[in-house]
Amino acid sequence: QELEYLDSKRNIELYYVDESHVCTDAYVPYSWQFEDENIYIPFEKQQDSILGMITRRNQYKSLTTQEAINANNLVDYLDRFSFEERRKY
Repeated sequence: QELEYLDSKRNIELYYVDESHVCTDAYVPYSWQFEDENIYIPFEKQQDSILGMITRRNQYKSLTTQEAINANNLVDYLDRFSFEERRKY
């Protein structure tokens, strides 16, 4: 509550953060085919991780990577973000 209060007074810029990943694995639970016919669906497996940060004023920042987002990646991203972000008050 204190951080949200400071954000409402524009003393800080509060970002809400979440991470997710998207995987391109092909998934076909069933299909139509002729008897004794094998179906092959080519695909390239790729997994992307997405870290999104948004404020109550809809300012959005993100990181997309093919690496898993772990504590080290998160700290590195937040360090870089802190040097790029400048308050405009």
